[in-house]
Amino acid sequence: MPELKNRQFLDFEKPIKDLYDQVEVQKASAEKSKIDLSDTIAKLEQKIIETKNELTANLTPWQKVQLSRAIIPQDNPHFERLSDKASSSGAKIVSFGRSHPADVYPKSLRVEPDQSTVELPSRHSYRLRTPGEHIALNSLAVVAVLQSLAVNWGAKVDMDFGLQTLQFITATSGRGAQARYLVRAPGSAPLDEVLLIDESYNANPASMRAALAVLGATSPAPGRRRIAVMGDMRELGDLGPQLHGDLIDAIAPNKVDAVFACGPLMQGLFKQLRADHRGAWSEASTGLIAALFDALQPGDVVMIKGSLGTNMAPIVNEFKARDQRLRKEWNAGSGPA
Repeated sequence: MPELKNRQFLDFEKPIKDLYDQVEVQKASAEKSKIDLSDTIAKLEQKIIETKNELTANLTPWQKVQLSRAIIPQDNPHFERLSDKASSSGAKIVSFGRSHPADVYPKSLRVEPDQSTVELPSRHSYRLRTPGEHIALNSLAVVAVLQSLAVNWGAKVDMDFGLQTLQFITATSGRGAQARYLVRAPGSAPLDEVLLIDESYNANPASMRAALAVLGATSPAPGRRRIAVMGDMRELGDLGPQLHGDLIDAIAPNKVDAVFACGPLMQGLFKQLRADHRGAWSEASTGLIAALFDALQPGDVVMIKGSLGTNMAPIVNEFKARDQRLRKEWNAGSGPA
């Protein structure tokens, strides 16, 4: 049965608590008397399972609310508002974030270009193959779920197993997937590739900054560049121009060497850039393709991001189409000897 050290019981769970108490009494008695009470304990544990099933099958709407947990990021600027709203509905708040006072936080967090490692105060640790500090911090929500299941429902949770499965989660196309593509006829194929970070599916100010941070953590080939291809972030209302312009403070800290931008809102950011950081600007994403590929050098790292309505996908598709064509030509023997 699960560890009861921090187990919390609600009033309607009293039958379960009473059975747990009986288990503890029997265990203490067996330890003291050296009498084998394992059969008695096993029957009580089976009774706990049956009682839980009976209770959960007949919960009232209010009891369901009482069992609910609202898992909320402590670092969110709207945390107080979110937690107040959830609490007013009867849910218990479980927070996660960078540090205490969050309920779930990392003891250490190591972010690398292609992975992150999280160590918890409980000494559990796990690895993520999806890069980015924001991904590592969001993974703490999973930890909060597992801990809530173990502590508040008494579920038998294998924390190590649950956390280790996180390493099998990888970024998908349009949401951070990374791949290498040829951009010119290869002399030696690995040296003629660029690394593409495909964030083309959607964008908002927070996710754009997170994507720039991922770009900043990469390591281009010696003498090569980090290139950000940035499209308009839509549906920001009257704050749109300001929120686009504010991204200027995320360019230099993330060691971005060149920006290619599209859309009327991104034009405001583009105009603020130093001249040597300006790649090209276009009204539409397709207008950037020629300039971008003319500028690319093998060993560059490129990050593409914009709102779905800005349609950044054609640029990603161009990388894939050129790579396919160049590899086909190379395999056919048309490359240099």
